[in-house]
Amino acid sequence: MIAEYLDRSFVISQLRDQRGFLIKLRRLAAKKDKATLASLKKNKIKPAQIDRAIAELGRALVAVKKDKSHPDGAPFIPRDPVTCSLQAGLTQLASSKGKVRARKDLLPASPTRRTVKSASRKKGPQTAAPLELKEKPGAHASAESLRRAAFVEGDDIHYGLDGFFAKFGALFTRRRKFNKNPARTAKSTKPLRLFIFGDWGTGLPLASAVTQRIGEQIAEDSGDRAQHVIHLGDVYYGGKEDEYIERVFPSWPVAMADRKKVGSWSLNGNHDMYEGGHGYFDTLLAEPRFLTWHADSAGQPSSFFLIEDGNWQVFGLDTSWNAPSPGKAIFGKPTLKDAGGMNGFITEEQAEWMAQVRNPAKGCILLTHHQPAASRTSEKQHADQTIALLQKATVYHTIDAWLWGHEHRAVVFRPKIEREDLRLANAPEFCACIGHGGVPVTDKNFEATTTIADVLWQEDGKGLVRPYYEDEKVMPFGFARIETEAGKFDFRIFDHDGNERYAFVFTRS
Repeated sequence: MIAEYLDRSFVISQLRDQRGFLIKLRRLAAKKDKATLASLKKNKIKPAQIDRAIAELGRALVAVKKDKSHPDGAPFIPRDPVTCSLQAGLTQLASSKGKVRARKDLLPASPTRRTVKSASRKKGPQTAAPLELKEKPGAHASAESLRRAAFVEGDDIHYGLDGFFAKFGALFTRRRKFNKNPARTAKSTKPLRLFIFGDWGTGLPLASAVTQRIGEQIAEDSGDRAQHVIHLGDVYYGGKEDEYIERVFPSWPVAMADRKKVGSWSLNGNHDMYEGGHGYFDTLLAEPRFLTWHADSAGQPSSFFLIEDGNWQVFGLDTSWNAPSPGKAIFGKPTLKDAGGMNGFITEEQAEWMAQVRNPAKGCILLTHHQPAASRTSEKQHADQTIALLQKATVYHTIDAWLWGHEHRAVVFRPKIEREDLRLANAPEFCACIGHGGVPVTDKNFEATTTIADVLWQEDGKGLVRPYYEDEKVMPFGFARIETEAGKFDFRIFDHDGNERYAFVFTRS
């Protein structure tokens, strides 16, 4: 069943069927069919919107027919958002009917901070895939080709089929209500130690190793700093309740007994919103370790926050909830990439709140899931709307550092005066992408995106024994650590084995 959805001919037939259905619907509406008009009125759908959807499906058909990058017999994984969304819907339906299941026997054991030893760090093959098919695939693909390399960027079938009901299918679903109130400010008289990592929620062994290394550093604390663990967002594939239960909670580096001592934070990512954000707000943020810190003044979970010491303010903003709906993307001005969560959008409440609490006498670090500009020359992803609202609120120019995830790599960018790429010309002085927490990236994907204009450093695995995943070398996973001081902070990046990969002291200008 699943194999059919990855067959090029089958996908084309499904696109044609969907387009044909809408054409028939449009004809009935033109003929003033009472039942059709009543249905359209009930669902608040206008004929012009149907025309736009027909045009989008027609364009998708043309794109699929021109796609020559998938040889016959290989799984068909299109880049076209509409086609990808259609595939996602078919796969999600198969999952809901019990055709796909999670391999719980391969979920990592919950790490205990005090029992994790450096000797447990294992190098070499990490071949456990978190998903398997419950039925044998058809003639179009083998079971191994469908199961192989789950989560690998650009190669994973489920990664490509990650949310029809929240993309194209979100026309018929509603996102979870947004909490307009911020979390209670986490103030500290001690300087801060922040552990930051992104795109981590895959449940893979290497991802678990990242949080084990963080747990070890937390345990080494002498008590002179306030410690916080911050995930920059994305739990895969679609932000469902069981994904948080199975892929986040068992490997989170803060023990339940220490939930009031060490902060637990997780920003909202585009994958967290693929099923409307219900799992993110009502499962992840409602768990005691997270709710202790994410709760607003009324005790309700909030997705944006402030961590503050005597010298620095650290803002975490939600750039995923406010993305345009697929309906607006298909029927209005936003792009399908906007609806798919590729670009970052904050709410006006967040910008206004930041303006109210921002203390310009202190340094400012901004944490988001999305980036001011893509670290790939082949991509045009951005958070232009976020920047515009922060500029309108007159706080953007007061931000000293911006750290984000979203792209599955670790990149530190040049200082502002040395930048050549106009997309980052007005970005804060210190910029870094820390999105290599949990998604395997192979040489193929890395080499295609290495020409980046303003890179000061990026994780390329050089000088390391590279880890393996599904018999392929992948880039090291890792995390960043920030330690604040008066007028400066110490910034370091570590890999999943605990090796220090980059170090820099940032001083406010």
